[in-house]
Amino acid sequence: MSKVFYRSMAIVGVLLAGLILGFLLHNPVRKALFGGDCPPHETSFEVSHQRGYRYINPLLDFEQQYKGLPHVKSEINDYIAKNKKDGRLRDISVYFRQLNTGLTFSINDDFKFSPASLLKVPLMIACLKQAEIDGAFLSKRIKFDIIPDSLTVPNFRYGEPIEYGKTYTVEELIIRLIINSDNHAGMLLLENLDSRILEKVYTDLDVAMPWLPGMENYMTVKEYSKFIRILFNSTYLNRDMSEFALYIMSLSHFDKGIVQGVGQGITVSHKFGERDIDGVRQLHDCGIIYFESAPCLICIMTRGNNFEELEDVIADIASIIKKEVDTQRQNGK
Repeated sequence: MSKVFYRSMAIVGVLLAGLILGFLLHNPVRKALFGGDCPPHETSFEVSHQRGYRYINPLLDFEQQYKGLPHVKSEINDYIAKNKKDGRLRDISVYFRQLNTGLTFSINDDFKFSPASLLKVPLMIACLKQAEIDGAFLSKRIKFDIIPDSLTVPNFRYGEPIEYGKTYTVEELIIRLIINSDNHAGMLLLENLDSRILEKVYTDLDVAMPWLPGMENYMTVKEYSKFIRILFNSTYLNRDMSEFALYIMSLSHFDKGIVQGVGQGITVSHKFGERDIDGVRQLHDCGIIYFESAPCLICIMTRGNNFEELEDVIADIASIIKKEVDTQRQNGK
């Protein structure tokens, strides 16, 4: 072919590259080309990579912060102020993210809480990671021969606890760990799990490990949301294991909090946690709401005097968010 042809192709290539660069970097270009409003302005981003490799740098999570949803955030702030004034609430953190668009807002995301039973999710992740390495791990049979500890009796009890003297597979224990929030199932799994795998789950996500001294109130909603996001994105476990994890989380017997707030008929893959420290109650609920329009992650951590009041606070905030999501869907956003 002639030199003129190659020069022409080179010029076209340069023009296309410039057009694409303008599209990516300059919002007015996007608006001029495609019409409509521009996407929300990016304000910051955070990237998490899995550690321990020399030649690769696996991406675990990419969080892009956007300015968006100011109306719903303002409504939730007003609700929080009223409930604090009424004495129903001491402290609260809220983290919300539309998983398909990146629209995010948070309230008091630097407040720290005791995650309590929320930690059963990273324990489950570690068990499933070990099952990826050892194909026989899920079918391994474990006898419950540890003397039951009365201190592990939770304030919220769901389903039948595992029975002393009986034998369970690891898979059965994981299911009971999440669905019933069974503390004894967690004890057995901890005793049979390679502790290095569990430690790596925390270090990979740059989250402090719970067994360090003085770690009573140490986790934020933003930190905890990482465990949920890596399951949704299937960036830590393989697809089958991630799907299994979120499936059993959707079967949780805890039907207050977020589930109560969004109502029946909407799938919620979530985990709750509760703690009573010297009469100060903490109740948390974090997970994915599979709205018809788009899945959303909500994590709410609370401190107050009464578990039932905290349940209602979480439910009310979830209801406010559902109303906003429904409005967006009706408006075609």
